[in-house]
Amino acid sequence: MQQFISFLVLYAFASFAVIFAAMFFANAKKDSIKSSDMRKAHPLRNQAAFFFASLALAAAVSMIFYNSAFFAAASLAVSSISFAASFFYSRSSRIFVFAIALLLAIAVYLTFLGYLQLFIQVFPIATILGFISKNSTLRDFERDLKIIPAKKSIKAELQRDVFQIFIGLLIILILIYAQSPVFVIVLLTLLSYLLINIISFDVRKGNRIADALKQLERINTVYGTGAIYLACSALLILGFVGNLIAIIGLAAIFFADSMATIIGMTFKSISLPYNNRKTMAGSAAFFAVLFAFETLLGVKPAYAVLISFALAVVESLKFEDNLSLMLAVIAISFAISAA
Repeated sequence: MQQFISFLVLYAFASFAVIFAAMFFANAKKDSIKSSDMRKAHPLRNQAAFFFASLALAAAVSMIFYNSAFFAAASLAVSSISFAASFFYSRSSRIFVFAIALLLAIAVYLTFLGYLQLFIQVFPIATILGFISKNSTLRDFERDLKIIPAKKSIKAELQRDVFQIFIGLLIILILIYAQSPVFVIVLLTLLSYLLINIISFDVRKGNRIADALKQLERINTVYGTGAIYLACSALLILGFVGNLIAIIGLAAIFFADSMATIIGMTFKSISLPYNNRKTMAGSAAFFAVLFAFETLLGVKPAYAVLISFALAVVESLKFEDNLSLMLAVIAISFAISAA
């Protein structure tokens, strides 16, 4: 009986996933037609490539970590709905809200089965790929949000990093004191995602709160991208990395990265030869902060130096910090496990 109920629930989720996938392709096709006479790019083809890439990665996760047809179907459902949600973010509030409600229901269901880890592995991957696709075709969507102004003040950047440090402290407190910390973090992530979507519609209306939060966003991206990348990076670290390395990874993206920006912008220093947007002072601050965290966690000095240096180099490259650091932390964790 229990197996039959599980099958029905999974069938329902899979059915919704197919519906969301169909809506995504239908709307992406409309956008492609509208922009085809103005752009050389092909939005439908580009977004379809990202969509199928997210499905392929979801299938790989289920095969490598779970090796079950049931979990393969569940991961594909989560991936489809998550990617579609990122597409309808800031575009259709009703569809987006329904997608988040469905994702929350899947998260609760997987928690009941004892496999919430599947959700925090698949949902962030599909969401990140969805936002990368969304940003790469931003100029092809006339109805999308305004691009964040190119000129950013030091004050705005510092405010963004202070906010990032605050979120990091909140996550660590949840991990320490909450009875089901990962589920609480997933719940807060989905609710925050929903809230950011609501605020994103007010950006165009001149809402004071929306305008204030807009100043925390990085340039030339869809409103809310930075927060989504940060949350998804944290979830992926929790989903793929062991406890000690996970804490080091969270410290890297929430504290060390923020302090690198604060120090780099506050104190004039020599720019890095391979990235003139980063400074030696900022990279040194990243290394020092992360090394201090690792020392407090009892990591051997030699390992702490190697990990801190490696992540400081990754942070200094010309990539999205949160995503590159997350991938580096996961790679380090796998390397340690294989050694």
